[in-house]
Amino acid sequence: DWKPFKINDFAKVKRGASPRPIEHFLTRNTDGVNWIKIGDAPRYGKYIESTKERVTSAGASLSVSVLPGDFILSNSMSFGRPYILKTSGCIHDGWLRLFDFADTADSDFLFYLLSSDEVQAQYRALAAGSSVQNLNKEIVKRVLVHLPSLPEQKAIAEALTSMDTHISNLTELIEKKKAIRDGALEDLVSGRTRLEGFNGKWHCNPLAKLGTFVKGAPLSKAAITSSGTPLILYGELYTTYGDVVHNVIHRTNVCVEQKYFSVTGDVIIPTSGETAEEIATAACVMQDGVILGGDLMIIKTNKLLIDGRFLSYTINHVVNRAIADIAQGISVIHIKPKEVSRIAVLYPDIDEQRAIADVIEAMDDEIASLEIERDKMQQIKAGMMDDLLTGRVRLIG
Repeated sequence: DWKPFKINDFAKVKRGASPRPIEHFLTRNTDGVNWIKIGDAPRYGKYIESTKERVTSAGASLSVSVLPGDFILSNSMSFGRPYILKTSGCIHDGWLRLFDFADTADSDFLFYLLSSDEVQAQYRALAAGSSVQNLNKEIVKRVLVHLPSLPEQKAIAEALTSMDTHISNLTELIEKKKAIRDGALEDLVSGRTRLEGFNGKWHCNPLAKLGTFVKGAPLSKAAITSSGTPLILYGELYTTYGDVVHNVIHRTNVCVEQKYFSVTGDVIIPTSGETAEEIATAACVMQDGVILGGDLMIIKTNKLLIDGRFLSYTINHVVNRAIADIAQGISVIHIKPKEVSRIAVLYPDIDEQRAIADVIEAMDDEIASLEIERDKMQQIKAGMMDDLLTGRVRLIG
């Protein structure tokens, strides 16, 4: 009892228009017309509720008006991602307006349907062959969908919306926990806040006093294999690892000297990067026997004086500016171990360092578990969409 429709059969599609030059039509007046841009769309969620910019009535007359309840589809950025409007305004030619569908389709159900893999695949197939993979209204009009009755559409939309609400709540909680963690970290590693039971004087010494410096093994991505010895390359500090590394992703079969193998608590810093700020990045390796290579600076920490986790937090959040200031280069930025070794750091006795690191890692573990739960919920929702939007699984009633 699901009926096939092309979108053109039950909805109207219109392309936005851009008054040019747009700068001449922007206004700060509160009575201006909302000018809806991709930056107004939420990272997660389905509604656009407000805009950052407005245009004059003259600019709006040269654009395309939209109303609450309309859909707008991005025809280039995010390629066909739908958003439901909760505000009126006007749209430029980077959007498509989808409207007048209420008699046949529920807006929330249609949102999930237009977000589905099946519809996205049709977009790509119908746009194939063009030099730029953009949507246009003729492509959208030809997309084929199957629609159940309006009551069933609403029931399906409610089930999927409940999942979205749970995922959104988890995301909000994760961001809140991250903000708390970042604030606590900066206070604890700078000494502004002390943990209960600790009141000893902090020490100040150059990094050279806290460990020895070793250059990483001369290995690149070409050394990565499917099995073998764990391997960390410098670029992964920018893309893969955080302050502390417990699980190493890559492996290699290359044999290297013993000095390139990690000892738990070693701290690594990249010696090259694209910007001075980027290069001021550290990670503590909490695993023995990892090969450290590819433009890495290794600090073999003195375990009696410094906890590697605490030192990594300090480098990333306290002395990162000092490291950025000594970086050199234009297209590629470099730092030298000799200069880094002169940078002074402030630190408490080793027991307080470990206590601080344990507190921060506990916060990180809590955040990681919430992120795992959110990922599972997103996978469950994807499976629900695949079943419910195709009719393979029907809701009771």
